[in-house]
This record gives sequence, C-alpha cells and structure tokens, in this order.
Amino acid sequence: MNPPAATHSPNGLPHLLQGVIAKLPWLALGLAVTGTLAAWYMTRTAVLEAAKIGFESSVKDATDDIQDRMHAYEQVLRGGVALFSARGAIDRATWLKYVEGLGIEASYPGIQAIGYAPAIDRAHKDDFLQAIRGSDDALYQIRPDGDRVAYTPVVHIAPFEGANAKVLGYDMYSEPTRRAALEQARDSGDAALSAKVVLVQEIASVKEQAGTLMYLPVYHRGMLHRTPQERR
Repeated sequence: MNPPAATHSPNGLPHLLQGVIAKLPWLALGLAVTGTLAAWYMTRTAVLEAAKIGFESSVKDATDDIQDRMHAYEQVLRGGVALFSARGAIDRATWLKYVEGLGIEASYPGIQAIGYAPAIDRAHKDDFLQAIRGSDDALYQIRPDGDRVAYTPVVHIAPFEGANAKVLGYDMYSEPTRRAALEQARDSGDAALSAKVVLVQEIASVKEQAGTLMYLPVYHRGMLHRTPQERR
C-alpha cells in the first residue's frame, strides 16, 4: 500500500502556497508594470486633454483676432463709401489724400491697398474711358483687353506706389473669383470677402503669395437700393 502523497513542502508550507510564493517576484513585477501602464495612460490622457483645451483656446483666440481685424478693415471701407456719399465723384488726388490720412501702414498692416472700381456696362465704356483720360490719366486702359458685357476697372488705388500701380485699370469683373465677391457685395449691400486669389500686385519673378479682397458697394446717390434688383 502506497503512502499518502505529501501535501506540504519540507519547510512546512503547502505546495500550492509554495508555488504562489515562488512566483511572487513575477507577480510583483507584473503588478508594477500594470500600475506603470495605468499611470502612463492616465497621464497621457490628461496631457492630451490639456493639449486639446489649449489648442481650442488658441484657435478661438486666433479666430477672434481675425474677425476683429476683418471688422476693422470693413470700417475702413465704410469710410471710403461715406466719402463718395458726401462728395459724389472723387478724383485721384482726393482719394490718395484720403487713404494717406488713414495711415494704413501703421494702423492696418494687413492692408496692401485700398481702391475704387466703378461698374461700367458695355454701352458706356467709351464715355467712361474718355472721362478718365480727360481728368486723371491720359494713358488709362482697361485690362485685360476684350469686349465684355460689364466691367469694374480700378480707377483709384492707394498707396499709389510700387506694385500697387500695376492694379490701375485692372477689370476685376473679368476674373471669376473676384466677380463672385463683387456680385455678393452688390446684391447684399454688405461687405463681401473673396475666396483666395493671387493679387495683381504679385511679381511673377518671386514666389507668389495668396491674398483676398474685401468689397463694399457704393450705390448711386439718390437711387433706391432696398432690394437686390434696385441695388443692381
């Protein structure tokens, strides 16, 4: 008859408990690793959440700053509209003096130029050119060339220096992106911002920079402009 199997180790501990004790260092390591991973995960989550909050705050600050700046630019244009409303026709010298008084280089560094472009239909194009050449600029031309139903050529641009001089005579209505913003401003009566464009001022020999144009309509004095149709 065989003797019963031993249930205790030589040191008096049950075999099962002895096995557990033998594995304690590994269990301790496993628990330590698990605890480290948990701490890492919680720390990572907290850092990501803080980064997200910080990013969203930065985006909001940047958005608010852009909106404030766009509002300031709109007020500059409204000043020009008020000038036309008060004076009627404005010659180039008056426009240059007005923009010079704004001090845009110091107060509005994002503005490259402020201009005025009247809406001209095909039937009045020749009369318009004759009037401009007889008053402000004998060599004035509408660019690009071509017969179109309507034109909005730039007649005033300030500061009138450097690359800004290239804008004079440019028909903004001839380019689809500019035309869409012009029509939006005309029909709404409010300021309209164009989609991204390459400004006429950009020099082809250097890397071109993207820009945008803000338009505000000037309506004929004494004419109603309560509806889109009247504004047109």
